[in-house]
Amino acid sequence: MATTDDTEDDGIAAAALAVGANPPPPQDDKAMQLAQLRELKSKLDEDREQLDQLEQALEQDQVHPHGGGTHCHGTVQIIRAQVQKQSPK
Repeated sequence: MATTDDTEDDGIAAAALAVGANPPPPQDDKAMQLAQLRELKSKLDEDREQLDQLEQALEQDQVHPHGGGTHCHGTVQIIRAQVQKQSPK
């Protein structure tokens, strides 16, 4: 026997299909989407760490602008390393 909630859910799904909305994805698709989301979050975490390192290096250069070029050279190395990580292989 269908409950009122089941009937309402069926009605909402039917209405969504009637207006051209896509039906909810099957569970396999949801698992794949979740895996992709986690992969993207991991990549963002890596990028955030790289940006933090670059920011710190640039801040050190700003604090010590005449440090004999060693700070600036370190920043350039960090930037080059980041670009090499991002370049397609």
